[in-house]
Amino acid sequence: MYKTQLLKVTAVEEKLDKNGIPFKRITVATAEKKRVQDEFTLEVSTVSVKARKTSFNSFKHNYIELSQLSKEKQVEIAKIDVAELEGIEPDFGWNLEVGDKTEGSIVSRKVTPYDIIDRDSGEVLRSVDYYTAAVLGDVNDKESFEQTIKQTFKGNGHPLQDELLELDPINNVEDSHEDDSEAEFEIEVEATSAKETKTATVTK
Repeated sequence: MYKTQLLKVTAVEEKLDKNGIPFKRITVATAEKKRVQDEFTLEVSTVSVKARKTSFNSFKHNYIELSQLSKEKQVEIAKIDVAELEGIEPDFGWNLEVGDKTEGSIVSRKVTPYDIIDRDSGEVLRSVDYYTAAVLGDVNDKESFEQTIKQTFKGNGHPLQDELLELDPINNVEDSHEDDSEAEFEIEVEATSAKETKTATVTK
């Protein structure tokens, strides 16, 4: 049986960005169960593990294509004619619903340092050099998945540092953030674990 890592959609929020472009804030989680083989008896058992959660944004109209169209038409994104938008495909994930599963992982990596800002006071709480994001794709295709990790982190405004501190294998309105609350589902995939990262508002 082909084995991969899966993420399950646990929440979907519909929002608008500052240009009035629709996007969805999609929360995904890793499994809280995994199958392991007992080293002594060689029996296979299902054990509980701590699930991880994070979120990513998916736009109704791909933002890169929107930006290109905006330049071509010499008009602000918010003022692009609706008819012009029909040919622009949505981001992957736009059609995901709560309960759906998709290939991918939650990845934590060392990135260019950035500040964690208190949402209420606006004060800088601390500077960190780790970032966590949902990276969608087949983790078994290591070369391709590594490229996807780099693209995802760069797209979120947190490019990887030259010297990576690699943990375990994982769009631009709010930063992806990790939630330590438990997921409520069970699938037969390997769970991931990595250094926990708490994220508030990020300055770029």
